[in-house]
Amino acid sequence: MVFIIAILWRFPFPSFVRSYNAAVLKESARSFATLCQFARIQAVVAAADATLHIDLGRQMFWVSQPVSNEEGAQGEQSLKVIELSNRVRADRGGATGSAAGSGETN
Repeated sequence: MVFIIAILWRFPFPSFVRSYNAAVLKESARSFATLCQFARIQAVVAAADATLHIDLGRQMFWVSQPVSNEEGAQGEQSLKVIELSNRVRADRGGATGSAAGSGETN
């Protein structure tokens, strides 16, 4: 009986894992596309540069804009930060079950 249950469990489980990983990858891609649109809209609304940062080492991407304080010192304010799931790996090469990307864009 245990053998039959083990065989029945073996077939749907890998399929579920693949489906789940695909859903996580699609969500990460959607988040990246939405962040790109957010950066563009923020640049237009604020009439200032909005920078999209991609940090492959920390598996995150974010949008920032320059700000100045009362003394006139310049700095950057992070507007939105997105961290990739540990199930998604971003690298500079091709996508092997990963979200790919690198560099910065204004």
